[in-house]
Amino acid sequence: MKEILIDKVIGSSYFEEGITASGVRDALGACENETEIKIIIDSPGGDVFEGVTIFNIIRDFARNHPAVTIETYIQGMAASAASFIALAANNVDKKNRIVAEDNSAFMIHNAWGWICGNANDLEAEARLMRRIDAMLNGMYQSRTGKSEEDLRALMDAETWYFGDEIKQAGFCDEIKATAKAKPRAEVIPFVQASVRETLQKVPAAKPDLAALAGVLENLAPESTSAPTAPTEPKPAEPAPAPLPAASALAEKEARERSLALLETAFNF
Repeated sequence: MKEILIDKVIGSSYFEEGITASGVRDALGACENETEIKIIIDSPGGDVFEGVTIFNIIRDFARNHPAVTIETYIQGMAASAASFIALAANNVDKKNRIVAEDNSAFMIHNAWGWICGNANDLEAEARLMRRIDAMLNGMYQSRTGKSEEDLRALMDAETWYFGDEIKQAGFCDEIKATAKAKPRAEVIPFVQASVRETLQKVPAAKPDLAALAGVLENLAPESTSAPTAPTEPKPAEPAPAPLPAASALAEKEARERSLALLETAFNF
């Protein structure tokens, strides 16, 4: 799989050389014989027109190479111009999935910039920026299915999405997350069975097996235990006879091994 990084500001400036349309074009040109491409995005955005050109370069490549699968992977941030670049390949074919990390960020907003001049200049710039906003709105609509009005409100507010919110808002297909630990209710029965099996193999520990099993049963959540009918109290059993010294030593060692097992079993 060929990887293409979009991990800087979109466009070049006097201060830095960011991700340019020509750079993305060259990177995709080197992927002519690939069957899978992964576009990795971690960018705060930048020049809106450079971003639109990059969007179109990726989209055009996807159109002309329908057999190639392009996965867009939001590794950290896809904000501003980077947010719509992330949608380019998926715009052509839904098999080109968009995947985001569970702690990544995605931001959409209206176009903005600097302008100086007279009132006519400022009004002309405002009209231009509103037309750019409408164009970006259409890009987001095609991916999310949200209405123009809803997206306008989200862009007006400069809306940030984090982790699973990106998927819920319709901007990606999958969230990558670390596998969660098993719920305690699933772990307890395993621990109980392991301890019972171990103690059964140690003859000197058998007198304490019932007591230890009872302690483990009390660790399990109440909701996992089936209700039982009340039973009559049993008469107290006579105390066991003292064990010989050798047996007492074996019992002590067995109990120490049991405690070690418990500590290991619960240290997930």
